Amino acid sequence: MALVFGFITMLSGIVGVPLGSILSTKLKQKYPRADPLICASGLILSAALLGAGMYSANWNIYFAFLMLFVGEVALNLNWSIVADILLVSFRIEPSTYLPASSSSSVSRFLSTSLSTGLYY
Repeated sequence: MALVFGFITMLSGIVGVPLGSILSTKLKQKYPRADPLICASGLILSAALLGAGMYSANWNIYFAFLMLFVGEVALNLNWSIVADILLVSFRIEPSTYLPASSSSSVSRFLSTSLSTGLYY
């Protein structure tokens, strides 16, 4: 069952992240403020579907896996949109997205880890 769950999670990421990017690109042409609405609706929908999937696991495992897949797709809609929102809000040039994102993430992680004493 763990392998099936891992496969469902991987597949939902492969489907959800590009779907979020496509939805954002298409809807922003008509609705300029579509990004937060996509994120909010994805989170609300994922909470309901993941809850339904966990609740139904005792009765029908196939329905539970279906709800988990659709719920995780809805949850993964946020990844590309949130990355775009953060990179635009920091005014980072598109040519430096990857290095700026990774270096700021690493520096934030190290400063938090070292200040809280997680490494002895």
